[in-house]
Amino acid sequence: MKKRVIPKDCLVDWYVNKRMGITTIGKMIGTSYRQVARNLCEYGLKREGPGGFKNSVESCNRRSVSGRAGAMKRHGTDLSKNRMHSAGYVLVPNPDTQKGRKLWVFEQRLVAERALGRKLRDNNEVVHHINGKKTDNRNSNLLICTIQYHKWLHNRMSELYMKEHFA
Repeated sequence: MKKRVIPKDCLVDWYVNKRMGITTIGKMIGTSYRQVARNLCEYGLKREGPGGFKNSVESCNRRSVSGRAGAMKRHGTDLSKNRMHSAGYVLVPNPDTQKGRKLWVFEQRLVAERALGRKLRDNNEVVHHINGKKTDNRNSNLLICTIQYHKWLHNRMSELYMKEHFA
């Protein structure tokens, strides 16, 4: 694959206006998606990631720090306290660390347990993020529900999204 400088006006048209992905743009012009991402950074365009739009400076700086420390720095977590789960949830040190117990727990479960005043039932209770942001663990954004209700809720939200955008 060739390193190419993509003209800014073309990149804005394809990526921002036509909402084409960086992989699609790369294939279309015969270069890698990484080169397209570099061009986005160079032009100061915002790059869309799994969690929504991210500042292009953050995206460019990803290459400068690697490994677990880099991942935590990118997610804005304190290296001594929190970690990020691969699915995007915040992990915190388990305050009940004892022999044979987990060292890290999901922050949303800990917040929900503190609000309830008891432990969640592992086999039946889950925590749902109302606004869909996995790192927003405020009490007002968390809903404790059964696994069955949680599945129904996500299916219903998907149906409504499909109706709104594709019907």
